[in-house]
Amino acid sequence: MNRLVVSTLLALFIFVADFLLKAYVHACVPPMHGSEFPYGGISFLHGWHGIDFALIHVWNKGAAWGWFSSFPRALLYTRFIMIGGLFSYLCFVRASFFRKLCTLVILTGAICNIIDVFLYSHVIDMFFFSIFEYSYPVFNLADTAIFIGIALLLIEMLVLKFMRFRKPV
Repeated sequence: MNRLVVSTLLALFIFVADFLLKAYVHACVPPMHGSEFPYGGISFLHGWHGIDFALIHVWNKGAAWGWFSSFPRALLYTRFIMIGGLFSYLCFVRASFFRKLCTLVILTGAICNIIDVFLYSHVIDMFFFSIFEYSYPVFNLADTAIFIGIALLLIEMLVLKFMRFRKPV
């Protein structure tokens, strides 16, 4: 299958899955309340080998972990600049298919989150995850795409650096 088709299908899958999941959470899961798990959401795992996982509804008016929520306009402009930079990289920089695919995954996640700001005036986060009573910040599918794209790029950089270091002279 053509690389462009694979890239497009992956981006569309992330976009549609994120959009539908957020629409479901917005329509069917009440905003987070209470101090008892699952906080008004839907529990999938509770106490299973120390793991809790639930689908909850959290409004995030900032960036990651609610940072910069007091500066919504500056945050919006920053998001647009970052999306423009990622889009420019995809269009104008010669790079491997893997790097472009990772960048596309990051870009798709960023676009999904900025669409939330226009649809709901905040980003909808929904995945609550706790291991041995440590609660991770609530996140969404777009955040996961951004994380995976960045993680894969970092792993590629480390592997390439290691391969250059081990290369015989």
